[in-house]
Amino acid sequence: IERVISVGPYRRPLTAPLVRTVQGTVPGAATPLQSVVSVLLVEDNDINALLARRMCEHCGCTVVVVKDGAEAVDAVLGALEDRQDLFQLILMDIYMPRLDGLEATRAIKALFADRKLEAKACPPIVALTAHAFEEIKKQCIDAGMYEYLSKPFNQMQLNQILSKFINTPFSAQGNLST
Repeated sequence: IERVISVGPYRRPLTAPLVRTVQGTVPGAATPLQSVVSVLLVEDNDINALLARRMCEHCGCTVVVVKDGAEAVDAVLGALEDRQDLFQLILMDIYMPRLDGLEATRAIKALFADRKLEAKACPPIVALTAHAFEEIKKQCIDAGMYEYLSKPFNQMQLNQILSKFINTPFSAQGNLST
C-alpha cells in the first residue's frame, strides 16, 4: 500500500509507505511478517540509488528514495506533520548537492529535539560514502549518525545494518528471518 505526498517547497511527489500487514510468511521465517520495514534512502547518484533500493527491497523493505539532504529533511518533516509512520531507518549519502548528509542529519535530529517527541524517536541514520577514512567516519558520528557503510557495499553488509537497527534478523540471502 502506498500513497503519494508532496513535501517541501518543491512539491515533488514522494511515495510514502504506510505500515501494513503482509499476508503469509517470508521464506525461512518461523512467523508471519507483521509489517514492512520502511527505509528512507538519500542518494544523489541514480545508479547507487537503484542498487541500494534493490538490495533493500530484496530484504522486504519499502524504500523511499530522495536525491539530497533537503529532500530528506522534507520527507521526515512530512511524515511527522502527517502523523504517518516514520521511517525505521535512514540511509544517507554524505556528499550531495544543496544540503549534504552531515547537515541533513543535524537538521533531522533537530526536528525531533525541537518537537520533544517522546513517543517517536529519530530513526537511526546510517552514513553511505565511498570514503572510508577515519576522519570522515568521525564526522559522521559527530553529526549524529549511528553507523557508517562504505560504498560499494554488498547484500550481507546491508543485512547486518538492517539486523542491527531494525531488531529483526536478516538471512544471508537478504530475507527477513526469525
